[in-house]
Amino acid sequence: MKYGHLFLVLSLLGLFASPALADSGNAAYDVSGSVSMQSSVATEVINFSFQIDYDASGIATLIDPAISSTGPLEQFTSTFGLNSQGYVGFFNGTGVDEIDVFDNLPLGMADPQPLAFTGAQFYQCNAACQQSFPGEQSLGFGTYFGTVQVSVTDPPVGVPEPGCFALLSLGLLGLVALKLKAA
Repeated sequence: MKYGHLFLVLSLLGLFASPALADSGNAAYDVSGSVSMQSSVATEVINFSFQIDYDASGIATLIDPAISSTGPLEQFTSTFGLNSQGYVGFFNGTGVDEIDVFDNLPLGMADPQPLAFTGAQFYQCNAACQQSFPGEQSLGFGTYFGTVQVSVTDPPVGVPEPGCFALLSLGLLGLVALKLKAA
């Protein structure tokens, strides 16, 4: 009888604790926005959306990136994702031009926190790029800083229903066992 009550209490605690446990394994964020690089000659705008998913060890993965751009440079269409130095790099069709959007993490940190992208800069700019953005370096962070507008949301994580039902069933079985043992 004593163990039946303990089993019931533990089952109910497990049932109420399950929503908290369901969200503790990783964090995923929906990210969408744009970056605008402007010179006296041209403006390049990159629109993007993706989901950043962090695993239990804090490593980030970009899921389903969608990228488009307008401006004088060849279309920006790819990214290598959020790296450990705290930026997302966008690359155009030439594979040479690169615009990096920086987040709020210190260098070398990967932390599953809501990101706050704070700025952008060219990292690579070929000869055609330098015509639209005069004075920009061909490699390394240059003189043009971009304006970044980003929305980061944390989508709700659903509680796994089968687990809840299993715990509820265990609690009910405990009650039935108590009733049968008492009879």
